[in-house]
Amino acid sequence: MDRNGWPLLIALVFVICVNAKSFSNGPLIPYNIDTSQTTVSGLSSGACMATQYHVAHSSQIRGAAIIAGCAYYCANANLPTALLCMDGAAVVPELVAATNYAALTLSIDSPSHMKDDLVWLFSGTSDSVVNSKAVEAVESYYSHFLDSTAQIYSEYSIPAAHGWPTFGEGSSCSNFSTPYVNNCSYSSSGKFLSYFYGGNENPQKVNPDNLFAFDQSLYTPGITPASISMDQTGFVYVPTTCQNGEQCKLHICFHGCEQGYQYVQGTFINDNQLNNYAEANNIIILYPQAVSTAVTNPKGCWDWWAYTGVDYATKWAPQISSVYAMTQAIIKQN
Repeated sequence: MDRNGWPLLIALVFVICVNAKSFSNGPLIPYNIDTSQTTVSGLSSGACMATQYHVAHSSQIRGAAIIAGCAYYCANANLPTALLCMDGAAVVPELVAATNYAALTLSIDSPSHMKDDLVWLFSGTSDSVVNSKAVEAVESYYSHFLDSTAQIYSEYSIPAAHGWPTFGEGSSCSNFSTPYVNNCSYSSSGKFLSYFYGGNENPQKVNPDNLFAFDQSLYTPGITPASISMDQTGFVYVPTTCQNGEQCKLHICFHGCEQGYQYVQGTFINDNQLNNYAEANNIIILYPQAVSTAVTNPKGCWDWWAYTGVDYATKWAPQISSVYAMTQAIIKQN
């Protein structure tokens, strides 16, 4: 869609009022999913989680979009180290070695599964939280596992603050404030979904009836969501065509710190524009939700420094395994 199309769409879009109290939270419903086309994205801690999920379950994932995130296992289970990672202090060869070791212990999928994957990277020039060098380290990290650097797309020139860049939604591009959605006249959602899938780049009106809440506790067996800093309720956007039985793709989106429903209600889900492109391209969007936990996770971040345990970046990590269980519930078993 050209620059003149977005304002018209925004004027026509239904406003989705995501109010957890108005939903009957039950289990996720299975759909006809092309299991070879699952991708992930995230901002900030959500970007770190997207990378962790991609690496841990690389046999299940074909692409990752990382907005202001850090390389896999950069924090090395240590919060002070995580803060250094955000400044770009990643020793990539050590992270590659840690990845290979984790694969040997079977705590992640073999990195060989990533060789054909696509990686999309974004760092704004006005980002005061995560230095562009941190995202460049992500690029360097993935270059060790992909067949070609041509499988990596990076955008480092837009004057965006730390947030999710959109076309026409949110505050000004350089404004760093809640809900961390920024109008940069650049729809990151459209850009990376098109990069992963091709297809229709023209966003469609969002149907508010296609957004569903679900009970995340059904996918954290043996523990409560709160005990691993996850919310009771998660969300999933299911385009009409997917509900009618057409084969669809699955995309998992991890929000950033102070950006989950606990903090901004439905604003991030409404305004990041993923749902618009999902409706146009038969893509189901899964929005797992993290929450704050006193002392260990006061800002509602996803775990990328081991506040849930030292296995935080593996297939067995409580948050990663819970989200994996969600994806399996969405995939119709033949």
